[in-house]
Amino acid sequence: MNRPSDQDSDFPYWLLLLAGVGVYLFWQVVANELYAQVLRTLVKGIGITVFVTIVAFTLASALGLALALAALSRSIVLRQIARTYVEVVRGIPMIVLLLYVAFVLAPGMVLAWNWLTAPLGFDPWRTRDFPLLWRAIIALTIAYASFLSEIFRAGLQSVDKGQIEAAYALGLNRRQRFRHIIFPQAFRTILP
Repeated sequence: MNRPSDQDSDFPYWLLLLAGVGVYLFWQVVANELYAQVLRTLVKGIGITVFVTIVAFTLASALGLALALAALSRSIVLRQIARTYVEVVRGIPMIVLLLYVAFVLAPGMVLAWNWLTAPLGFDPWRTRDFPLLWRAIIALTIAYASFLSEIFRAGLQSVDKGQIEAAYALGLNRRQRFRHIIFPQAFRTILP
């Protein structure tokens, strides 16, 4: 009696079946105009999502680092401003913040812009001229800056005090200590 070899029984036939179904579904999407239109819309939405994510995360990282440095500052005023921002904004649900920025902050920004530029002869903006995309980016920046601020602060505080004292003993000023000693070590903690 012929017995199948071990190599034949280990072949993943289910994977071939799955690939065949995938090719068939892909062909249905490409061949059907309705599916193709949905796919084009989906691709456009993914592009917008990636753009918003990259811009908002970049701005939130910059604001978060500034807040973390303010929270670690010697100035009590800067520390309290940073702490208040972080504690208040972290407690606001994202949907509330998105709606607040879209319907309260953005019209306020347009009003302030018109008030500042009216003496210069600029045409006044209307609230609807402020794009919804940028309202979302501002809201995400405000929200995630508070979370990133705590990550940056914890990373900066994780650097051993002995390292900072050694840099001070070598005569490095505050900026040099931060650039050459503190930030490279904190970055390894912050990155994950």
